[in-house]
Amino acid sequence: MGTFPFGWVRGIEKENWQILWDSQTKSIYAKGAISKKVIDIGQSSSWEEAKTLADMVQNEPEVYLTFSQLDNS
Repeated sequence: MGTFPFGWVRGIEKENWQILWDSQTKSIYAKGAISKKVIDIGQSSSWEEAKTLADMVQNEPEVYLTFSQLDNS
């Protein structure tokens, strides 16, 4: 299938973060627009579940985006 974008969280850690869901790995994550760093958010078994989680991340990014989880990939 592929990777699905679910929107952006802007201006966190001097960066804009795109929220993505990989339909093969079932992983939902945020990817930095400039740095390309990745923050693992969690797992979602379906597109609908991933969309719900992405909406929650956009509404309260400080709750879901733990920057100590930054991965340099």
